[in-house]
Amino acid sequence: MKRITTEMLQDKEACRDQVKEFRKRFPNGVTFKDTKDAKRQCKAVASVFDWDWAARHLLNKPLWGEYWKARRPLYDEYLKAKRPLWDEYEKARQPLWDEYKKAEQPLWDEYKKASQPLYDEYEKARQPLWDEYKKARAVLFAKLYMEGTVDETYHY
Repeated sequence: MKRITTEMLQDKEACRDQVKEFRKRFPNGVTFKDTKDAKRQCKAVASVFDWDWAARHLLNKPLWGEYWKARRPLYDEYLKAKRPLWDEYEKARQPLWDEYKKAEQPLWDEYKKASQPLYDEYEKARQPLWDEYKKARAVLFAKLYMEGTVDETYHY
């Protein structure tokens, strides 16, 4: 028999939400009588808990490696099985996206036309400030350059 307790999860710094959910479902912890029972109980809450976290924190290093190695083909199988579903979704969604883009373009053009004079005004007001900044930067460089020597240059 093996057990998992709330205290074990807290000691391993499980996230608060997972600890809360574990405590709600297993107020006295969970006990596995044997492998068959463990599989049954874990499968019953498969969508609730982060099994990668559990494997990383509750299995020893060799078993963690075995879990990770065996997990990859399971994930690849999932990806392969979901691909046609995603393709079907994309195919059905594409006309809606095209319609949206078609409706969006005139609005974008109108926005650009209306906002351009505002941007031009901003640029006109900003440019003298930028020019003054560049002059001040040049003066600062000149002052500091004259205080130092050429062989003491800093490169980053």
